[in-house]
Amino acid sequence: MILLDNHLADLARGFERISQVERWLQTEGRARLLQSYAQRREKYARARQAHAEKIGLLRKQLTTIAFVPGTMFIGGLGIAGAGAWLSAPLNIGLAPSIGGLALAFAGLVGLALLAIFLLWQFQITKPAPPAHPLRDDVLARVLPQWRAKLRGELPAPSSAFGDAGEHTFVAHLQTLPIDSMYVLYGVQQKPGDDVDTIVLGAKGIWVFEVKHWGGRVSWRAGEWIHERFDPARQTWTRADEQPPDQQRQRMIDEITKTLTMRAPDLVKRFPALRQIKGGVVFTISKTIYDVPADCPARWGFVSGWDKEIADTPIIPGVDARAIFLLLDALLDRHHEIDKDAPITSMSAHATKIARQAETRVDDWVAHE
Repeated sequence: MILLDNHLADLARGFERISQVERWLQTEGRARLLQSYAQRREKYARARQAHAEKIGLLRKQLTTIAFVPGTMFIGGLGIAGAGAWLSAPLNIGLAPSIGGLALAFAGLVGLALLAIFLLWQFQITKPAPPAHPLRDDVLARVLPQWRAKLRGELPAPSSAFGDAGEHTFVAHLQTLPIDSMYVLYGVQQKPGDDVDTIVLGAKGIWVFEVKHWGGRVSWRAGEWIHERFDPARQTWTRADEQPPDQQRQRMIDEITKTLTMRAPDLVKRFPALRQIKGGVVFTISKTIYDVPADCPARWGFVSGWDKEIADTPIIPGVDARAIFLLLDALLDRHHEIDKDAPITSMSAHATKIARQAETRVDDWVAHE
């Protein structure tokens, strides 16, 4: 799951813009690149032909020039052989043989230099084939780059005892391999009251009230009771806290209100969005839990919701655009309440990526 940055806005417009850029890259941008590449291939073919003709002419010229060092090499070997054969009968010593070998060596050096020169000319003037645009990442997908901006950073748990539990639960949700679902942490839908955790995506909506309660937790007479052990009195004392299921229901009511007002078409089109799932999450496993098996309340531990979320089918028709519209609705309401928080427009971010993508294509086409 992706933890969403609470400072984001314009997700749906940004998604539409980045989707347009993706289509442009794979159609018009691709066509421009391949047309330019075809022109470069034609130019490269002509350059190769000209290079082959140049090397052929140079080879003929060097073959003519090679006659001199070749003659020196063969003649030197002949002189050296004759000198060695006649040195004893004529008593002429080794001078002719040494001179012949020196002449042959000079001829050999000359031939080697001509060969090296020909090879050097072949390599240094050989035209390089044009790079293929599809191998240069010019058309690299831009949607993953845009989506990377969606990710928020889970803040370290504060000194508030309850925040530690929320941090633990959200950190666990981030490990679930469900890319079509997003996590909202600490967004406000009502002044002075934030939602612990919202999971929203193609499978629907989950709302969780997270409790980091130690001691003993029980369900009696239709309500949750949290007790702490008093060592001085050797007895359990009830903590004065709001019932978590009531807190959660209050947040569900606010979320439903927000979506009904800000995304009415989606709520009407997909009635399943009104069936908000989730429950109360207890994050301390060592706590004593005295909860009857037939407890009607929805509750569980940190990892107790994994299977439910994974097994829930995707709501037909709830695509990426619909998800971003729902997220926009909740985040816009959050920004109305938290007026001082900075806002990052995902539409502006998409426009920035679009310019970069267009510049990559233009630069590749213009570069020779």
